[in-house]
Amino acid sequence: MGYYSHLWFKCTNDVLPDLYKVIKKVGLKNCIVNPKQNKKYTMFEFVNIKWYSDYPEVQAINTFVDMCNQEEPKICYIRQGDYIEDIETAGDLYELDCDYYVDLVVKGFDEGKEGFPILQQTHPELLI
Repeated sequence: MGYYSHLWFKCTNDVLPDLYKVIKKVGLKNCIVNPKQNKKYTMFEFVNIKWYSDYPEVQAINTFVDMCNQEEPKICYIRQGDYIEDIETAGDLYELDCDYYVDLVVKGFDEGKEGFPILQQTHPELLI
């Protein structure tokens, strides 16, 4: 069981081949959905993926993201977990024309956590 996340990645096309190599090496290549590309950027999603900072595959991707962004912004991502406050970003969203907002959709409430929503959705504005 456990919690699952939804991630939206955006990167410059010059780092895309190397990013895909890292993603393939850690076994997540088949998790990529909804790829979109223009002359400068590529955007894709990971849906229903376990994304914990101590997982080796997550560490490998985060290390690559940090390395690519050392001199100028090239990769960013937005991660939405199961709960409204569980949002993480990496990279320079502003420089890569990224933004997000959260639209709360309440389907019910957790037992013992009065007023805590079960479901919400993040809507990224990753302009492509």
